[in-house]
Amino acid sequence: MAHQAPITHLQFSPDGKFLATSSWDRTSAILRVENSVVTHHRTLAHARGFVTQVAWSPTGYLLLTKSNRGVKVWTQDGVCQRTIDRDVYVESITWFPSGEGESSGYWLFPLGKSFFLLFFAAFLSVEGSNVVKVDLKGNVIGIYDFGNIKLQDVTVTPDGVRLLGVGPLLQSPDGLLPSRSRAEKRLAIYNMDTEQIEHATPVLNDVKDISLARNTRTGLVALVSYENRAPPQLWKLETVQDAARLTLRHIYMPKSPVDFACPSYFAGKNDELVLCAGKAGDIHILDQESGTLLHHVRAQDLGGDLTCIAWNNAEDNPLMFATGSHDGAVRIWTTLAEQRSSISALEATLPFIRGPSPSDMEDMPRTEIPLTPQEFESLFANSVESLGAGPSSISGNRERMPVVAFAAAHTVGPTVDSDASP
Repeated sequence: MAHQAPITHLQFSPDGKFLATSSWDRTSAILRVENSVVTHHRTLAHARGFVTQVAWSPTGYLLLTKSNRGVKVWTQDGVCQRTIDRDVYVESITWFPSGEGESSGYWLFPLGKSFFLLFFAAFLSVEGSNVVKVDLKGNVIGIYDFGNIKLQDVTVTPDGVRLLGVGPLLQSPDGLLPSRSRAEKRLAIYNMDTEQIEHATPVLNDVKDISLARNTRTGLVALVSYENRAPPQLWKLETVQDAARLTLRHIYMPKSPVDFACPSYFAGKNDELVLCAGKAGDIHILDQESGTLLHHVRAQDLGGDLTCIAWNNAEDNPLMFATGSHDGAVRIWTTLAEQRSSISALEATLPFIRGPSPSDMEDMPRTEIPLTPQEFESLFANSVESLGAGPSSISGNRERMPVVAFAAAHTVGPTVDSDASP
């Protein structure tokens, strides 16, 4: 077991060499991932509150862990650099991109006997209707008010100008509260330069999470996730007369109802895939642009409901993801070691897989190497092992792939690191 309670969140480091996890057992863990071999690296103890989110810095040298009313800043080696307490509930956190000079809270970060200048030294804390920008010393350097929206999550554009936030309305613009109907939900764009909401789009379902694709070849696109059985959606960020707006591009509708366990994520080297997971363990890998289902993992005998999922974006692990479950286990899903050499063939085509595109995306550029879902299935089956603990929908009766499930007897002896702040 990686943890003694349900896993709440996990995330690979940018270089793919570490996996950070958080749990209701008041700990986070850093696991080392090398050539698909996973070992325990550090256990990060938290004296107060459940740990509900982890967030690697873009450099991978620092890790944030979030509890209900605070954030801890850790080094990659498990040293707690600072504890930042907040007066209100923290819904979610995300790192702020670089490029603002001293205003972004540059920090001299110790590395052995030397120091280096950290360029990603501020993060965003979602607190009620506000997004609070905090540097790594705990200083508040900006507050962005979304008005009547109770924010669930935010993401920031690469240029650091706009925030995209999601959540329900606390009340209508004229101050009225719904008596019988459900609260309205919104996707909102906030301009940090003008300190105003540029655009707000109503949505029907309980919106929970939003993330931006790293690849901007076709412009900025956002993946929006919802609670329960509502499918994730792809929205495009467009700018018209210096004002941004979101337009719906695609709904990733599963063939059968899925009770989603966690937010969906972009996957693949160039975010050309979308990764979705159901509580029962079913994992769906779809083409981002067309919505075509490329692979369906029917996970069996996981020992607990699936609670979270994360994709490894590192170049040397093009087909690897991790799952956390209700019983505290963390599993790594990847290709077989003896088939690593054949990944290059899949890797060359995977970023350009395109199925039939919906009419509303005909204006987007197309690849020169289109593949049908059947061709992808054949390539996937011949090139890599079926991802999963059981046979997948496209792998027939292929042999089950061994799943890496962490147990105390098979990991490095847990070392609890101090959370004392300087």
